[in-house]
Amino acid sequence: MGTSCSTLPRTAGPKDYPELSRALAPVPFSSAQIRKKLLDQFNAWKGTGYRSGGMSRRGIDCSGFVYITFRDRLGVRLPRTTAHLARAGKRISRAAMAPGDLVLFKTGWYGRHVGIYVGDFRFIHVSKSEGVTVSSLHNGYWARRFWMARRVASPAGSGGG
Repeated sequence: MGTSCSTLPRTAGPKDYPELSRALAPVPFSSAQIRKKLLDQFNAWKGTGYRSGGMSRRGIDCSGFVYITFRDRLGVRLPRTTAHLARAGKRISRAAMAPGDLVLFKTGWYGRHVGIYVGDFRFIHVSKSEGVTVSSLHNGYWARRFWMARRVASPAGSGGG
């Protein structure tokens, strides 16, 4: 079950991420449409194996899957690394999570993992052992390692997120 697709540099700080915007990317989709697009992406990629730095069906890592999903399904360009994703958009509470929000986990001293929330306490991600999969935030492994949720896109009709 363990996974860590990224490590954060020990000296990383805001100066290392000048290209990040805290603004939410507007998308022309409702929350329900976002969920459907995310589940369609999952079905298209289900079982694709993990590969560090991977960006194709021959293997993909967690941040690569997030990058490709947002680009191809929602038309949103996000940073490529988990370290950058951990600073994108705005931090939100677990209670406020909606489909399309990022969920981040601390999987080790410097290890980080990212997935995409789809609702019902479930998220899509790339596991080292299972590849592209859906997991529950109630699962003990993920519940203990949950770090934060971030909103990076503003759905239509949300009033700006």
